[in-house]
Amino acid sequence: SAEKHPLYSRVMLSKEHFILQQSPEERAFLRTLAQYKDQAIEMLLGVRVDRIDAKNNEISLSSGKKIQYEKLLITTGGVAKIPPYITNRFENAFAMQNMDQARAIIRSLADANHVVVVGSGFISFEMAGVFAKAGKKVTVCIRGERFWRNVLNKEASVIIESALSSCGVHIKKNCEIKDIVGDKKITNVIIKTDEELPCDLFLYGIGMNYYQSWLDGSGIEQNNGIVINEYLETNIDTIWAAGD
Repeated sequence: SAEKHPLYSRVMLSKEHFILQQSPEERAFLRTLAQYKDQAIEMLLGVRVDRIDAKNNEISLSSGKKIQYEKLLITTGGVAKIPPYITNRFENAFAMQNMDQARAIIRSLADANHVVVVGSGFISFEMAGVFAKAGKKVTVCIRGERFWRNVLNKEASVIIESALSSCGVHIKKNCEIKDIVGDKKITNVIIKTDEELPCDLFLYGIGMNYYQSWLDGSGIEQNNGIVINEYLETNIDTIWAAGD
C-alpha cells in the first residue's frame, strides 16, 4: 500500500470528534501491525504497485521488488480531483482523503479564521459544518443550485443547506473560482462575481478520479475505474477489484 499507516477508518477522518480532537487519534485505527503479524499477513507500507504483469502473475513495486501471485485483489479506490487553480505551492489547500491530509488540516485549522470550501458533495458539506463548529468563518462555494445534486433529491439538499446555514456557514451557489491570491499560502479567493473571499484554509472536494494509469498495459478493462461483474471479477480470471 502507498499508505504509511496500518488500516484506519477514512470515514472517521471528516467527523467532528476527530478534526476537533475531541477523541484520541488512535480510535480511527482499526488494525495494528501486530494483528497483521498474528495472522501471518505481510504488510508492505509506503510502497506502490507500479505495474501488473497479468500474463506472468507478477506485480512490480516502487521499491523495485517483484511479487508473484496466484490470485490478486485490487482495492486502491480513487484519487481526489485537484482543481486546476490549486498547485503544490499552497501549504493551506487540502483535499480530505487520508490520515496525513487530516493531520495537516488539523494543524492549519488551529491558526485559521476564514475557511473556504469548494464542492457540493459529502466531504465538502460535512467538513464545512465541522469548521463552523470550530468557530471559524466558513464560506462554501458550489457550482450548482444545491448540494450533492447527483445523489440527493431537492428536499434532502435543502435539509443540508438549512443545517449549514444554522451553523453560520455562508453558501454561494452557482459559484466558480476565478483566481487564487497568495504565494506559499492562499490569502484570498476571487470568485467569478469578482468578490474576494479571505482565506486561511482552503478545502476542495470536487469528486474523485478513478482512472488507474498504472494499470495501462495490464489488460485489465477500465472505464473511469476498473470494470467488474457482480462477483467483483475483472476480465482477467485471476484478478478481482473492490471498493470505490
